Amino acid sequence: MYSRAEKLNENKSRAVANAVGQTKSSAKQGVGIVDNRAAAAMQRKLKNHIIGKFNNRSTSRRLSPSTRRENAGAAQPAQLYTIGGADLSWLPRTTGTVKRYATADEKRQLDRYRGNYFRVVHKSSNRNAVWFSDTGKEYKADFASDRPYIFATTLNERDHSNFINAENVPTFRGEAQHPDMIIVKENERGAYGIGRNIINGMPMTVTTNRVKKKKFKRRR
Repeated sequence: MYSRAEKLNENKSRAVANAVGQTKSSAKQGVGIVDNRAAAAMQRKLKNHIIGKFNNRSTSRRLSPSTRRENAGAAQPAQLYTIGGADLSWLPRTTGTVKRYATADEKRQLDRYRGNYFRVVHKSSNRNAVWFSDTGKEYKADFASDRPYIFATTLNERDHSNFINAENVPTFRGEAQHPDMIIVKENERGAYGIGRNIINGMPMTVTTNRVKKKKFKRRR
């Protein structure tokens, strides 16, 4: 009888122990699932990061040096300047030296008027603006680069209030109609059409142009 009772107690103890063991095992397994998911997510994130770096490095290696330089120096949107009643993509200077290639006839007239260009006739007019260029800009006036003289003068404007845009301002009426203005154009960056009243009295420096006259072949 005692042995039967002991056996029952032993079975009962084993059952309790097994139940406790299963509970602990389930708890461990539950914790393990959470840890495994977190670790898997971290592994996926690290893997994607490594793959991304590898792809970027591979793409960079495949690009030619010139392409990489072009990408690095890609043109940014041009800054616009509201000058003369309209926008310009270049900023006209208000001070500094500008020059023009001049003809022999202009030189003779300039000497006659003692260095004052105000009354010089060019292209049958002494009312039109006189065009000069800024040597630091794109406008080179190559069409006149073989003229025998170079006239240079100095801009001395406080601001851009005396500037007018010839192409974009509806009120522009032609060069001769704006003698008190400096004319600028979007498609002639660095060119300045100085009105006759502004150029009146501006000091003019004259030098000989060393560029040889262009030679044109005669048609047979």
